[in-house]
Amino acid sequence: MDFYELETSLFKEKFLSNKDYLEKVLHNDYIEYGKSGLIYNKKETIESLYRMKDRNITISKFTSKKIDEKTYIIHYISTHENDINVLRTSIWINEINKWKLYFHQGTKMN
Repeated sequence: MDFYELETSLFKEKFLSNKDYLEKVLHNDYIEYGKSGLIYNKKETIESLYRMKDRNITISKFTSKKIDEKTYIIHYISTHENDINVLRTSIWINEINKWKLYFHQGTKMN
């Protein structure tokens, strides 16, 4: 599975503007600890992402590690156009042969 593409899809308007895609890619129990310090559930995240445009974000130090047959943990640093760096961690699980984002955390570095 290409987790890099799954992660970066959440930065692109063509995916963000598709609520069906967001419903399918986010697990029903999805939770996010945002770089703002706020905690979001699936519904809140979809509502927030759905209104976003393309985000000019670059990714570095991308790694993925298999936890078990149905679980991967992803780590990377995102750099935003305002030069803010964010440490990111995601947990993806395979549910009925579909990869779903179960957990995400962003921690501001600067």
